[in-house]
Amino acid sequence: MADVFLIVVIVIAFVLLTIVGLYLVVKYQHPDDKNDAYIPKLVVWFGFVLSGATVLLLPLDVANNEGYAGKLLNWVYPSLLDQFVIMSIFMYTHLNSSFIIISDIIHNNT
Repeated sequence: MADVFLIVVIVIAFVLLTIVGLYLVVKYQHPDDKNDAYIPKLVVWFGFVLSGATVLLLPLDVANNEGYAGKLLNWVYPSLLDQFVIMSIFMYTHLNSSFIIISDIIHNNT
């Protein structure tokens, strides 16, 4: 059975990560974008959460190597979780780049 404390810490860290990311997006937004431009704010917030989640995977890897054989949680393998996060970063980067390119083409043609 997985360590209950570790699962609680993961959930609390993820909630704090999303709250801090949302706070940073709201605090450092431009005054003209106060009630506008929700999609770029969502992209920036998701980038904050994804980069923070990548850093927070380190305790899971450490806990997996200290006495847990095979898998840490009953439903996820650590290597699969790492691959999921790396693929999420890859997809986020490429979707974000293509969105910027398409947006630039549309705005330059008008």
